[in-house]
Amino acid sequence: MVATRNRAQHLSGLMAALKRQERIEGFELIAVDDCSTDDTLEVLSRLAASAPFPLTILRTERNAGPAVARNLGWRAARAPLIAFTDDDCLPEPRWLSRMVAAMSTADVVQGRTRSSDDAAGRGPFGRILAVDEFSWKFETCNVGYRRSVLEAGDGFDERFVILGEDCDLGWRAIRSGAQTAWAPDAEVVHRVDTTGTRIGDWVASLRITRRLVYAPLLVKEHPGFREKVLVARWFWSPLQPRTLAAVLGIVIAIGGQRRLGSRLMALGLLLPWLHYRTAIDPRPGRRRWAWAVIPMALVTDIAALAATVEGSVRYRTLVL
Repeated sequence: MVATRNRAQHLSGLMAALKRQERIEGFELIAVDDCSTDDTLEVLSRLAASAPFPLTILRTERNAGPAVARNLGWRAARAPLIAFTDDDCLPEPRWLSRMVAAMSTADVVQGRTRSSDDAAGRGPFGRILAVDEFSWKFETCNVGYRRSVLEAGDGFDERFVILGEDCDLGWRAIRSGAQTAWAPDAEVVHRVDTTGTRIGDWVASLRITRRLVYAPLLVKEHPGFREKVLVARWFWSPLQPRTLAAVLGIVIAIGGQRRLGSRLMALGLLLPWLHYRTAIDPRPGRRRWAWAVIPMALVTDIAALAATVEGSVRYRTLVL
């Protein structure tokens, strides 16, 4: 099944990829439109007319997030095995058959996700997703569940509005005794949208950081997530401790005394973030734009840190 919102331009490609799947008996597609404001519903209706498999189109009563949309979708499915992907993904032809094969011995299966070939052309703030090993995050771009597991856990927890609903479901499944498996040959390609403006991409990246407010709730519900996924048990990503140091450096630079020692300390605190963003995980794009991209990236990373701090206060669980 797939939940979608305002990505009508991607749906034809997704349908074409699903048409190329190796034949699986009883295969059906459930597509849930989460109250899109573009022509998603019209595109889905047109695609349904030529689909070589049953295609059920549903629509949420209001834009309530992916957890609500996916719950609506899997509950409408008739099959005992439910495979999830996203509207910006292209499943490879053997994706579904390999997913089904893996679920013959497991209750929850995570497949491989790789970036599309146009990833090199994306802007400095274009979002990309790759999953090269079992991640313990159960990303719904490529995951499969036995229906009985979904029913036992009552599906996705709808408290997680924009992040964590997939992780939470997987961890609750493990807690209930579900067997997990990694299926590297059940592969989907995550597409990278390179059509947006660079400023538009940056603004979108700032909005996406708000999702991290739910990270502490995820850790609060599943303490094991801290050990398996977080960096040094406290940080959401390797970038977060560097960003925290950079913030301290900025505070010292702005509010400290104008002494050489204070300036050197501020620079020393900023350098780990700068090294990470220029050498380890640089923002893609032309070098002549680096002077503008670097401060924009710093603002985005500080916004992400602020979201985790806000969530830590809200849910009384420290995650940075």
